Amino acid sequence: MLQDHFQLLGLGDIVIPGIFVALALRFDVSRGKESQYFKIPCDLNSTSAARVLLSSQTPPTEQQIEESLAGNLCRCTGYRPIIDAFRVFAETDDMIYTFGNSASQQGNEFICPSTGKPCSCGQKSDGNTGDMKESGACSERYKHLSYSDVDGSKYNDRELIFPPELLLRRSFLSLSGFNGLKWYRPLSLQLVLELKSKYPDARLVIGNTEVGIEMRLKRMQYKALVSVAQIRNVASVGGNICTASPISDLNPLWMAAGAKFQIIDSKGNIRPVLAEDFFLGYRKVDLSSDEILLSIHLPWTRPFEFVKEFKQAHRRDDDIALVNAGMRVHLEKKDEEWLVSDASIVYGAVAAVSFLASKTKEFLIGKSWNKDLLGEALKVLEEDIFLREDAPGGMSWQYSHPIGDVMGSQDYDTVKHGAAVGSPEVQLCATLQVTGEAEYVDDMGMPPNGLHAALILSKKPHARIVSIDDSGAKTLPGFAGIFFAKDVPGDNHIGPVVADEELFASELVTCVGQVIGIVVADTHENAKLAAGKVHVEYAELHPVLSIEDALKFKSFHPGSEKQFLKGDVDLCFQLGACDRIIEGEVQVGGQEHFYLETQSSLVWTMDGGNEVHMISSTQAPQKHQKYVSHVLGLPMSKVICKTKRIGGGFGGKETRSAFIAAAASVPSYLLNRHVKLTLDRDVDMMITGQRHSFLGKYKVGFTNEGKVLALDLEIYNNAGNSLDLSLAILERAMFHSDNVYEIPNGRINGKVCFTNLPSNTAFRGFGGPQGMLIAENWIQRIAMELEKNPEEIREINFQSEGSILHYGQILEHCTLPELWNQLKLSCDFHRARAEVDDFNVHNPYLLKSGEFGYCSLVTVY
Repeated sequence: MLQDHFQLLGLGDIVIPGIFVALALRFDVSRGKESQYFKIPCDLNSTSAARVLLSSQTPPTEQQIEESLAGNLCRCTGYRPIIDAFRVFAETDDMIYTFGNSASQQGNEFICPSTGKPCSCGQKSDGNTGDMKESGACSERYKHLSYSDVDGSKYNDRELIFPPELLLRRSFLSLSGFNGLKWYRPLSLQLVLELKSKYPDARLVIGNTEVGIEMRLKRMQYKALVSVAQIRNVASVGGNICTASPISDLNPLWMAAGAKFQIIDSKGNIRPVLAEDFFLGYRKVDLSSDEILLSIHLPWTRPFEFVKEFKQAHRRDDDIALVNAGMRVHLEKKDEEWLVSDASIVYGAVAAVSFLASKTKEFLIGKSWNKDLLGEALKVLEEDIFLREDAPGGMSWQYSHPIGDVMGSQDYDTVKHGAAVGSPEVQLCATLQVTGEAEYVDDMGMPPNGLHAALILSKKPHARIVSIDDSGAKTLPGFAGIFFAKDVPGDNHIGPVVADEELFASELVTCVGQVIGIVVADTHENAKLAAGKVHVEYAELHPVLSIEDALKFKSFHPGSEKQFLKGDVDLCFQLGACDRIIEGEVQVGGQEHFYLETQSSLVWTMDGGNEVHMISSTQAPQKHQKYVSHVLGLPMSKVICKTKRIGGGFGGKETRSAFIAAAASVPSYLLNRHVKLTLDRDVDMMITGQRHSFLGKYKVGFTNEGKVLALDLEIYNNAGNSLDLSLAILERAMFHSDNVYEIPNGRINGKVCFTNLPSNTAFRGFGGPQGMLIAENWIQRIAMELEKNPEEIREINFQSEGSILHYGQILEHCTLPELWNQLKLSCDFHRARAEVDDFNVHNPYLLKSGEFGYCSLVTVY
């Protein structure tokens, strides 16, 4: 029996069903690993989904397994090893994991179960099934496990995964939730209408992609929620329509196809609305508070009527649209000529609502259906659609068309070099993490009198604090204390390099999300509620919200101006040595760190309050020690910080995590109690900063051959409301602003912009990627100007042995040219380039969105 192989494992306070570990082991086998368990979140999600299925359906079919895994995204392992692992427990062909399956043989070739294609990983046959021998890499990578080895059908002691009352739906269900929230599950349309009559503002929930965000991130509160099914983190068609998202993939199709929506009110009255009239504005629809969407009528297409969808996104599947569309055309034949009798073109992600191209529609009707019509219609369409810079989809309009399907496969090889390199090794923390025994800060227990903290945050980007009313917080249950700038025992000013920010804002706030104070209570939820009840009155000031604003108002951090000089740029431009001169700008956006574990610190006092100890999720414990000793007025020797493990950092937990610990230390020190401060995801993303956005303004002089002679570059980064590490990041970008190119005459000026945004901070690359991206932009511009391939421009400008860089370093042991040539040979670059050029010549209308914000001819490698 399965229980004989995999029993319940007791791990501290955590009990893991043996079937879960069995799945983990099997999953590693399918991935070609040796008892490592899995280490990535998507593996855990997939294994959890399979465990639920095995506990409710034994043995499941392959179709049921695939359905249970739907919605679990995996960009690391690929889906085939996951399904292979779970098929062991399925009601399927046992022999697929042995080499006796006839379906696995085509002649003398073995068909790999992971790819479905012939491969050398299995066994070769000499025509005698009894003489089959293992050969190739797959047999060495992992052992195939037959269905009978782990018999899922014998796993009978199943625990309840989901309350049966919810699964069976035998009665009307009413539940009371947190903070007075009511949940209802009606069993008929009439009950739904009665609930809408009683609670007009109640939200109907089937999926959870909108309401979940509203309640979790936007802090919206509802008195009642109505659901007719088990809630999942997926969308529903009706919800997608009623939320009226401007980037909806379906709404343009409803409008183009002439769909009608049936609307019913609480009294049972039904009215039809055309889809094109239903969407009134940004997330506004023709639906009163007591009405719901009852049904959708989608008309059949007529003869010679065609409907087509379109979507352009960063990824092919499961991504928010940059632009989407629904298109319909009806053709009629008159006098041997096909004419457009009716048409509709609707675009999404280009405006606040799905946009009907009415001018283009009027132009098309009555025209002959031929190739010339396309070009003429595109000109009208360009006038029909005006794209704002803040268009929801975020891309300039261009005629586009997807290229065919992309297919791929995965394989696993273990190549050993000597005793260690190349051989699989188990990570030290792998077992703890896969079993859930690994402790992060928020997992750590609290003593009975321990407190949870929540931050009081500014709601204005730039304002003076007029008054603070905390009376509402003090009356809530569980409240234990509230602290502001006046309560800080030591110095309220902090910073990793320059102490230019306050722990708690005293008189002035300089960004949304700036910390004004901290509340402690008996639970995390009570602390958040108390923080939300603090009322702050502001006198608003003019904010600076972008690099462009900073340049306009000369808003820079003091002492942040830097310059590198090489040669004489002005003289080079004036003497006329440059055959051509180009100027341009490059904007590089920011990026959220998005570590899995949010910022978190647990602080407590020792030795009668004379010492402070903490456990923090940080990349820099010494900065926590420095900040906490500073704000408490203690010697650094009296502050101890420990970091057991961190759930991701990427630079985001180098300096910005320190003020979290410092904030938590104030109530802990003053109350002499344990205080834990763990940020919710939305708060973390709002207040902790991100990768710096940059603006580069360049002027480049070069010869007709493409040789660069002079570069005049102004480079700015957006620091936010404090300096943090922004000056060092600017300098790194300036160091890398030549990338790998020889520039005889260069002038690089840099400034750090002060804006009313949360302070930006370290991120992998530390400014280097932004500087190099700016360089690659003007290299690309030179190639376009000279009508040459970019690699030609790169090659004639490469640095070489002995090159002197703009900051004075002499290059030694420079292998760049050799490496470049080897890579071109190994990838057969010239053949690929010729194929691309030929493809582009024969496909003039096929465009794609380039990485730098402009459209270029498709290049497929």
